[in-house]
Amino acid sequence: MAERLKRNMVQRSDGRLVNAGARRGMLIVCATGCCCGHTERGFAPVRTDIYHQEWERRRLRNRVHLSQGGCLGPCPLANVALLLIDGRPYWFHSLNDAALIPVLYDYIEALLATDRDLPPPPALAPLIFNGFAWDGSAPGEQRREPLPALIGDGILVLSQADTDLLALEQARALLPEGFAPLRVAHIGRLTDEAAIDHLLRDTLPGVAVVVVRLHSASAFAYGLERLQEWAHATGGFLLCLPAVETLDPDLMARSTVGVPLALLVSAYFQYGGPSNLANGLQCLSDHLLLSGGLGVRSRSNCRCTASIRQRRRVAPMPPTKPVRSSDCSSIALIYLAAIRHSSMRSLRRFRRKGCVSAPSTRSRLRTLRTGSNPKRCGF
Repeated sequence: MAERLKRNMVQRSDGRLVNAGARRGMLIVCATGCCCGHTERGFAPVRTDIYHQEWERRRLRNRVHLSQGGCLGPCPLANVALLLIDGRPYWFHSLNDAALIPVLYDYIEALLATDRDLPPPPALAPLIFNGFAWDGSAPGEQRREPLPALIGDGILVLSQADTDLLALEQARALLPEGFAPLRVAHIGRLTDEAAIDHLLRDTLPGVAVVVVRLHSASAFAYGLERLQEWAHATGGFLLCLPAVETLDPDLMARSTVGVPLALLVSAYFQYGGPSNLANGLQCLSDHLLLSGGLGVRSRSNCRCTASIRQRRRVAPMPPTKPVRSSDCSSIALIYLAAIRHSSMRSLRRFRRKGCVSAPSTRSRLRTLRTGSNPKRCGF
């Protein structure tokens, strides 16, 4: 179903109010100018029919207007098209192959879906330029250069924790032969945007998984924003993990992987040590890079999980004293509170005692009021 056109009421010169519509952009194709499409002068034809068919097929009428008309200006670059979306210009030259038109419309739909600037696809990247003296950004604001879109099978770890670097270097020796390339960088309190862009451009090529360990989301806000753009544009995996013991839901929500995997990998890093970090990296490889069990660590064998179980071991409850019948009212109150706060734990107690199903609360209270043996009530 096509998107409804946003209302834009405009008063004409005759005084009548009309809905002119408000679209997000316009695609202007040079088709009848002085150079573009003139085959008799040696230029490639402009396939206006394919431009219109793709525009109709994708139902872009209410979002992006299509105009195929006269000269756009840069005649030496024929054939030329200009895309305007959300105040940003995208110029394309040498659109001589009909196969580039569907690719151009794919790029338009991606820009509409993300509401922000995106790097062009590889087929259009050599053909994009700017024919204006402005780029649509606010005064004084520099337009961001797209990050490298080359995806490989590497793993990049960016951390603010000093101990991670040494432990990861030691963990590298524990990884199996043929493991994915591992890169490590310490970002400390890096806040300069130009320095962050330079770091990411140097470390991201050939990477498929990025693990970021931060003290807080605000400590690396610009870097997180750029990494989210990279993950959305390339389909790479991003894990945002806290570098402190407490969980940070706001930080971890920026990850592009499932919550169970993010929590498991975070636990490996929290408990630290070369062995835990090596197991955590292999866990990432098996889940995200589909390494085919290259050093899989089951939950029962990993040291991290064993440490968690040891720390969470519950002390045994002290033995209970025999209960007199006169204390049945106190027992009833305690029982109601236990049922209210821990019904599942009570049911497990009944099953351990061999009961098929737990008696109802009302029948238990009736038995208590009659002064029967409390042990027959299931306590």
